[in-house]
Amino acid sequence: MNTSQFILFQAQVNIMISDETGSSFLLGVDGYLQNTEPVKKLIIEKLDTSKHLLNIHLIKGKDTLKLARPLHLPKNGNHQYVIMQNFEK
Repeated sequence: MNTSQFILFQAQVNIMISDETGSSFLLGVDGYLQNTEPVKKLIIEKLDTSKHLLNIHLIKGKDTLKLARPLHLPKNGNHQYVIMQNFEK
């Protein structure tokens, strides 16, 4: 093999996002909508290990709450995120 030739492998990650607020959600990753119907759980596969921006639209009845979350995934593997509400003691 010629030493000037090499193959670059980009590590990949999978993320699972689930909602525990009683809502459902739409998810955008880096400006691209991932689902067209609101869901309670979604798995995104084969994201590269770089910085991403998640846009989450929580939908409950006629109400929508929009959240944006920067996400940095430096290592490959599986990651799980759960959307929860604050609670009082």
